[in-house]
Amino acid sequence: MLGIHALHSGTPRYGRLGVTGTVLTIAGYAFIAVMTVISMVQGYASFLNVRLAGAGVLLVGSVLLGVIILRARLLPWWCGLLLIVAFPLGHFANAIFGAAENLLLALLWGSMGIALLSRREGVEDPAATQPAQAG
Repeated sequence: MLGIHALHSGTPRYGRLGVTGTVLTIAGYAFIAVMTVISMVQGYASFLNVRLAGAGVLLVGSVLLGVIILRARLLPWWCGLLLIVAFPLGHFANAIFGAAENLLLALLWGSMGIALLSRREGVEDPAATQPAQAG
């Protein structure tokens, strides 16, 4: 998430909506992780409604961020599309195959990492292009 934010920061098409999408997505993932750990330790299924609220925040954030990625065109189009569809599709795919959501999220974040790394290889390191200054 921070790599996506760093790549898009300063571009006019990212703006406040991109920052909002990034913050909501991070908050949603963090909220779901904390609620999952608490429910595993406590053994309470009553946290399900609270966890669903975190999933809603994550869904809104990832859709917003996916649309911004499609608009900014700094990453391949499929990165934005995966952000939009992976989380909701994973929920429905779990009915067919128990670990489907985990596989879809691994596909999402693995492909995003590859796209960010390939984008980084094309960027010149500014420290390497400047001559050393005598001090």
